[in-house]
Amino acid sequence: MSALIRSGSRHFSTISRSSRRYSSSVTSEPSKETLISSSILSDQPPPPPSGQPPVSEAEKNSWSFFKYGLIAALTGGIAIAGYATYAYSLDEIDQKTKGLRASAYYTIGDDASSFDKFQAYLRAAAMTVPAKLVEVYIDLRRLTEKQVRYVDPVAERLDPKHYIRYRLSRAATRYINGKHYRDLSMLNRDPAKVLYISGHAVESSLQPENSVPIKIWQGETDDTALVDLIPFLECRDIAKEFIERSKEHQKMQEHKQHGRLWRH
Repeated sequence: MSALIRSGSRHFSTISRSSRRYSSSVTSEPSKETLISSSILSDQPPPPPSGQPPVSEAEKNSWSFFKYGLIAALTGGIAIAGYATYAYSLDEIDQKTKGLRASAYYTIGDDASSFDKFQAYLRAAAMTVPAKLVEVYIDLRRLTEKQVRYVDPVAERLDPKHYIRYRLSRAATRYINGKHYRDLSMLNRDPAKVLYISGHAVESSLQPENSVPIKIWQGETDDTALVDLIPFLECRDIAKEFIERSKEHQKMQEHKQHGRLWRH
């Protein structure tokens, strides 16, 4: 009886060992489905981190608000400038905006408190941009009105056929030591082909070698200083041109005399 029990126990231990071998071999070799699923997962891109969104809507909205706000500010500034140009003269605008321009240079005493100094600094910083814009507008309008009021009417009388291509005013001069000088370099032309003709040509030009002084016009109706310069400006020999014009004038006089004789 004991022998049978021993042999049975031996067979059971052998079966248990073989079953362990099979189970270990099965678990050590993964299935094909597991390999395929792991390869598919490895080919897929990793998901984006949940804590960092790609583009926030707040940034888009802030940029759109800034862009449309800037466009609205520019449009409003142009509209205000147009209305001010139509409704007020230059002197009136200058008087009305003195306080605004002075606020950009607001200062406070040294004995003031730190809070007052900081408040004055913020006030000056906030008013700097509007004050500068007003100054630019006033300067541009002053230059434009000078061009329209003085330069264009005189140029129209002197040059009705518009031979003068560029009409310049005092804005094209250079201010040095309290005096306005004509600077021919501002014309962006070859200085060898430019002449400056004036009654004060030498003392009012930065290029005296290009200056041609003439008699100052003082309202005389018989002044011919500019007409006398026509042969010179046409780059001709003045003496030869004078002789030719004298001959033409003499022929015209003779022709008139012959016409009078035929009438008699």
